[in-house]
Amino acid sequence: MKTARTTVAYEIIKNAINSGEITPGAQLVEASLCEKLDMSRTPIREALNKLEAEGYVEYSAGRGFVATVYTVDKIRMIYEKIEAIEGMLAYLVAEDRDNINLSLIEEALLDMEKALQEKNWTVWSEADSRYHRVLYSFCRNEYIVKDLEFLARPSKHVRDIITTIYLDKAESTKAHRAMYEAIKRGDCACAREEAQNHFRWVREQTIACMRQFNIS
Repeated sequence: MKTARTTVAYEIIKNAINSGEITPGAQLVEASLCEKLDMSRTPIREALNKLEAEGYVEYSAGRGFVATVYTVDKIRMIYEKIEAIEGMLAYLVAEDRDNINLSLIEEALLDMEKALQEKNWTVWSEADSRYHRVLYSFCRNEYIVKDLEFLARPSKHVRDIITTIYLDKAESTKAHRAMYEAIKRGDCACAREEAQNHFRWVREQTIACMRQFNIS
């Protein structure tokens, strides 16, 4: 029963953070959560500990648990790790190209290119996310996928903000095409280089946008 209540508390708090109901930096007071969710402190504390391990909340001396604030420095470190891991993922997918359905990657890419021409940024963002989800599904290294899925939430949180106001979608789409073509050729080294170059560019664009618009 305790495990079930912990899971319920975890899902409710996580969904509130993802939806923006709980904003970055907001304090999560255990007593208030206990009252709101009609639970004892034990499942609430267990849920908060799990959310802390996953990066949703942080523990601050004197304030307790607060919803994580993604500063420029944190985003820079997150993207540095993404850059390294995505490069290896692209390398492995290219190496295994004869055993995967390349058309699924191309479909997402074509949708990105079409959305770019139509300037439909909602469709473009969805196709961009699908492109990477497909790559994840083809990666045979479960540790790489696990790390990228963990990092996807904070990076997406910021990327969603900057996509419509800052990010050059033409440049990004071009990079996705170059990565796909390298994978299609089975050119592992080139696929890795294209992926790393792309995410280095995304990191630089993201940080520049955060600084310009004072986004945290």
